[in-house]
Amino acid sequence: MASLATLPSGFLNLFTSEQHAALQLLLAGQITIQRDGPQGNPYPQLRGQQSGPNTQVPSNRRGPPTRAGSLEEPSTHRRREDPAQTPDGVIDPALRAVTRPEPADDAALSSEGERDPSEATQSRRLHARVRGRGASTAVKRAHLRARRQSPSDGDEADDEADHIGPLKDLDDLNLVSLLAKSGTLSKKHKEYKNEISRDARMVMRELVGITPKDPWPRWSEGMTQRKDSSSGLPLLTPHFEGAVNHPVNANFLRRVAKKVCEQYKTEDGAPSFIRDKTIRVDYKTVYTLAQKSWSGFKKVALAQWDQEKAAKEALRSAEARREARRFEKSTRLQGAAKRYQELYDFDPTDLVAKEWLSDELSGPEHGSGETHEEWQTRVIQATSFKDEPAVREQIKFLEVVKPAWRSKKYQTMIEKLYDLWWESLSATDKFNRHFRVRTKRVYNASIPKAAPWDFMIDGDWYAANCERPDNQFLLADWMTYGNPEGYLDPDAEVNPDAEATGEGAGEGAEGDAAGEDAN
Repeated sequence: MASLATLPSGFLNLFTSEQHAALQLLLAGQITIQRDGPQGNPYPQLRGQQSGPNTQVPSNRRGPPTRAGSLEEPSTHRRREDPAQTPDGVIDPALRAVTRPEPADDAALSSEGERDPSEATQSRRLHARVRGRGASTAVKRAHLRARRQSPSDGDEADDEADHIGPLKDLDDLNLVSLLAKSGTLSKKHKEYKNEISRDARMVMRELVGITPKDPWPRWSEGMTQRKDSSSGLPLLTPHFEGAVNHPVNANFLRRVAKKVCEQYKTEDGAPSFIRDKTIRVDYKTVYTLAQKSWSGFKKVALAQWDQEKAAKEALRSAEARREARRFEKSTRLQGAAKRYQELYDFDPTDLVAKEWLSDELSGPEHGSGETHEEWQTRVIQATSFKDEPAVREQIKFLEVVKPAWRSKKYQTMIEKLYDLWWESLSATDKFNRHFRVRTKRVYNASIPKAAPWDFMIDGDWYAANCERPDNQFLLADWMTYGNPEGYLDPDAEVNPDAEATGEGAGEGAEGDAAGEDAN
């Protein structure tokens, strides 16, 4: 009978002490190697023969791996047996390390009994690239990783079905989850997240059969199946009056997430970020972001069905857009402050806070009773354009309305700052912007919480409103701060040392081409 003593010493140096013991058992005939495991397992199965009633083989069994980073909808997975598991459910890592499958015998059997050469190749690669100490651990990790990346029963045996773009190591904990809080994401990753949300919203409308301007259909128990008028295909109806996890909504969101993932797998529909190796985009990511989009649509739908809520939602949306425009305007004017200082020896950076700026309206003021057509006619008449259908269709206007509390001096400063910013733009930047119209209309805007400097306040307005009971608290500190240090009258002459520039309010009351998004 062969023993370890008969083997070359150089050969024995390749193994650890545990592996020496395993070799001794193997040579003694106490352990046999079954090359073809049950159920077509491509790995040789080690079957330990107990030498005594108290002999035990250490167990190293782990739970079933999970599939992460998949664009497939989660399904029930059948647990596959570990290739080195004995009928008693145990594994001997030492024996596993010293046994190698023979190339001719490691081809895997498919469910139909046919050999799968691709899986056999993977088996040989996993076992051939590790040698010596630590081989057992390396093989196990590689095998578990391969199993985790393999498709489940019933799925196509194609890694590309789950991983769009470059394959990623799913064990890499450094992948960025787009479901993290926005404050922890970079600007690039926020854009990726927003793009997925936009795609989910588009698919939602597509499955429901509506456009962004159409109202949402209302779901009811036992309702007749809606169908597309042109194709005759059935349409879905979300249950916005129910919770997001309601069966109707859960099925709707699954359909949405599945369709978005299918689009991402196509060559034409795959967005560029799919090939970004720093992020994790899978079915769960798309489904969760679709849930958030559903919640936003719920508010819109409920407001559509309730006139009072609809009016409040419209007002809230308009105020939010105006707030965003004031913020953008403040940023632009601050960018022109340096040039203004060169011309007038005064830095106006601290005087262009967004709450002190005028509103820019793309339609009639809420509650004014003015229709959009009437508003458009009035604004066009304040410009040099002719009131023609082409003008109404091709040009988008913004009406710049002056707050009643603001003085003419401060108004002049803002107009000069804006003109300086406008002149700094290239022809490309100026193209396709809204046309700003400075009308003479004044409106009673809400009183800003931060008191302006004295020269910014209209004296007549302050005298008429400071004693009103509803204004006494807000105006208590107005006209108490004086003017900022170094302030010069904006009507003063231009600094002769500065280069000449186009100055003034452009077309003045008639308007100048610029602006931001419409309401």
